[in-house]
Amino acid sequence: MAPRPTATPSPPALPTPSRSPTASTLWQGLGRKVYEVVAAHRPCLPEPATGTPATPVPGGLSAAHARRLHIAVHELLEQGMALRAIARHLELDRNAVRRYARAPTWQQAAPTWPKRTGIIAPYQSFLHRRWAEGQHNIAALHREIAGQGFSGSEGTVRLYATDHQEVLDLGLPLPALERSPFEVSRLLMTRPERLDDDQRVFLKSLHGRCPELKTVHERIGTFADVFASQNTKRLDNWISQVRRDGIPQLVSYTNGLLNDLDTALAGRGISAADALSGSIALAELAEKRGFTRYWVTEHHSMPGVSSSSPAVLLARLTAHTTRLRLGAGGVMLPNHPPH
Repeated sequence: MAPRPTATPSPPALPTPSRSPTASTLWQGLGRKVYEVVAAHRPCLPEPATGTPATPVPGGLSAAHARRLHIAVHELLEQGMALRAIARHLELDRNAVRRYARAPTWQQAAPTWPKRTGIIAPYQSFLHRRWAEGQHNIAALHREIAGQGFSGSEGTVRLYATDHQEVLDLGLPLPALERSPFEVSRLLMTRPERLDDDQRVFLKSLHGRCPELKTVHERIGTFADVFASQNTKRLDNWISQVRRDGIPQLVSYTNGLLNDLDTALAGRGISAADALSGSIALAELAEKRGFTRYWVTEHHSMPGVSSSSPAVLLARLTAHTTRLRLGAGGVMLPNHPPH
């Protein structure tokens, strides 16, 4: 409830009242710093391609199509035609023409791996594993992934298996899924019980590749426990631990957290009487500083708001001010009787 000054000149500036940061605000602030840490460790994010067998020579219709296009592009290049002209002549996307032009052999330009897109993408790893184990029955595979939450039809699974028959038969693993810093930050900030198996495996692997991100993940978990317990001493210990870790982005976060620590603790433990007294004191200060208007607003279903009725609060403020014009900045009419 902030006072609103009129356009009349020369009242001294009223200090901004302390706003108690909520748990969500502090959590969002931590999330921004976690993203900064993850972005600074971007080289750690890709999963190493260990144990991946050599790429086989592609075959099938897609390989034959790639071979024809590779030959056509290079023949036109030898004739002195530019890439833009080749794209128009072959009715291809210019990026595709560039890919074929740069590839010394058609095998290097041919697509080998399936794209991780569509509703079946989260289940590709499972399908490849089950296929390698000998389960080639489409109906059975569909039942298995449907039990994991897949909402597509059996025909979708059949189409995927048909399109990627050679990759499945050769037992080639999927390439590591490239995760953005934003996605990794989201995984680090997610409660462990809400992660799926692939996400847990990724985070475990990430811990091994990057000790700093492992430390960040541990501090996130501790921070969540601190807020759940509402224990001031544990928060002090958490801040000290983060500073000992020496990760600059998190240290910066603790500096801001210390500035707001008293406000945060007061906001979580303040009583309704204290909040009302604070509003009265703020109105009195506004009047003392020369402001002429003071507005309050209406909120409902909010634990941090002590008075949901502007009329009740304004009546109390009237008893403690003389010249201040009091008013409601927002009234929700459906919550009031018509008379």
